[in-house]
Amino acid sequence: MNADTKTALLEWLLASAGPIIRWRLVTDFALPVSKKELAKLRTALLATDEVKRWLDNLGSGSIHGSKDTDAENAMAKLVEFGLRAGVPELDDKMLPYADKVGQYQPSWLSAPFLIAAGYATHKVVRKWFLGRLDALYEVACKRDYDLYLSPERAGDLPKAWQGKMIYKPRYFSEELGLLPTCYDLYALAHWPHTPETRKKAEVIVSFVSRPEFQTTPGGYFWDQAKNRCYAAGRAWLACCEPQRVVLFLELAARFGSARKSAWFKEALSQLERHRTDAGTYCFPSDLLKETKNSYYIYQGAHMGLGENRRKRDWRELESTFRMLNIKRLMEL
Repeated sequence: MNADTKTALLEWLLASAGPIIRWRLVTDFALPVSKKELAKLRTALLATDEVKRWLDNLGSGSIHGSKDTDAENAMAKLVEFGLRAGVPELDDKMLPYADKVGQYQPSWLSAPFLIAAGYATHKVVRKWFLGRLDALYEVACKRDYDLYLSPERAGDLPKAWQGKMIYKPRYFSEELGLLPTCYDLYALAHWPHTPETRKKAEVIVSFVSRPEFQTTPGGYFWDQAKNRCYAAGRAWLACCEPQRVVLFLELAARFGSARKSAWFKEALSQLERHRTDAGTYCFPSDLLKETKNSYYIYQGAHMGLGENRRKRDWRELESTFRMLNIKRLMEL
């Protein structure tokens, strides 16, 4: 895409899209506006029914779950809408979660979304990320894709888990399994990296981008001490499932190791096939799902950006923004 085409598409979006996309064009793409216009766009953003609804959802449910009121989905939606630390309406909702990371549920259920929202400097959030980064880096450096117990070794499992795909015990931990998950990819993508953390992140992303990882069927973790297994399906891993292609491209686009991988190139090519004669994009609606009470990160089910889905151009507006954003992230 040449510079003139990109400029034309950005101008079209700014003129045609709703408050959420317009806000993100200014904040993410640094489109020049006056301080007065920026304040006006921020006011319009916070006044949308979608932003108000998701702000109301946050704090009214549990942390982990598929409901719209579960924090992981509400946090992710507010990040999608371009809200970040420093916006009082967001701080009021997010900071209580940052203060309680790991107290009531494992840290990985909220820390990645707090990172994405701009709270990476919070002491507990930072501690979790740096510890997790080191643990995954150690696993990734080994480049070992022999992840599963042999049938002979699996014979020691309780009857209920006989015949299932069981990860080797070394990949189990109480806090979170030691294989990179979709939550990890989300956190890695949004962390404000130093050269040192960037280097480790690239190694981890390279590990998960290999076909040996992307084609894993998923499985169960085995807690030998308690002699039981825990579900860890493929959707839980950092694998690009069809329903979260757009989400994963936006996350992985930041990493050179991902951009060179077969899965990334294939997924990007898939989206390019939906370019219109006008140079815009119009993805199938199943790549831009907005489904009530569904998981954002497992199912890619909250990809809406506030456009009126009763209008004919909503897919073109949201698809074009998503594609331009993926390409922007690839250039970072």
